[in-house]
Amino acid sequence: MTPESITTFLTGYLHSLSEETRNEKKGTRYGFDQIILQLAQAEKWFPIRLAFHRGAKGKEPKPKKEAEHGVDLKFLSDDGRTLIVFVLKDEPLTYRNWEDEKFHADLHRASEQELTRPELRGVKTVRIILAYNKGEEEEGVEEFDTFVKSRGSRVGAKGKITFERWNLETLTALMRAKLLNSPAIVPERFFHSFSYLCWQVGDFSHGSQQWEEVLIPDWKEFLIEVLAHPAQERNVRLIPVALLVLRAHGKAEPAFETGWIELLEHAVIALWRTTRTTKN
Repeated sequence: MTPESITTFLTGYLHSLSEETRNEKKGTRYGFDQIILQLAQAEKWFPIRLAFHRGAKGKEPKPKKEAEHGVDLKFLSDDGRTLIVFVLKDEPLTYRNWEDEKFHADLHRASEQELTRPELRGVKTVRIILAYNKGEEEEGVEEFDTFVKSRGSRVGAKGKITFERWNLETLTALMRAKLLNSPAIVPERFFHSFSYLCWQVGDFSHGSQQWEEVLIPDWKEFLIEVLAHPAQERNVRLIPVALLVLRAHGKAEPAFETGWIELLEHAVIALWRTTRTTKN
């Protein structure tokens, strides 16, 4: 598999995600807030604020019913000196969306951090990160740059403030660098079963009794669960991403090459069945 195709699969999956993960009547909506959380954990940042309550095993996170004040996620660096604040958007950064989708208002609120709380008294720098997964236009980027210049470089009495943009390309690069070998790349409800699959492909040889009687049935069950009706674009795009992670965990022996082909075959069959039962 070429580096370009890996990037294409990751980009397509990220682009298909909503801002937050939550259950809806028409099905589960998966958000890239979970990807941001996993990236933060890879950096060993301590969560100060999450926009959701973590779900139980096999359950989705539940959004918090509280005012966000422009902040979706907030973390503290392991040395306690940097506060990292995320503003998430699942709309493109354009001139019109800068106001209509509250890019401006949310960034302004997020930049007004109160650093007098006991756990934040060691903070010297506040990083405001605008993360969005639906593209951008030049005029939207110009609005962001103008806002940053007008905001200044200080927050509170002692803090330095910086601003960053994590667009779709940046998110894809970070995801590839830090999460491609991790089962945590999948939505939380699939984490436990997918983690077990990653362990299996790293331990079982293709053609062995364990492969045929344990791994393959578990892989088929995972595919059914991910593609459960009504399947959305993001469910379909999750399958190649899961395959990429499984490949990274594959047992270091020639037999895994044919095992990889078998995993792909089952995935293609499952996807074909999905196309026959959905109107999407």
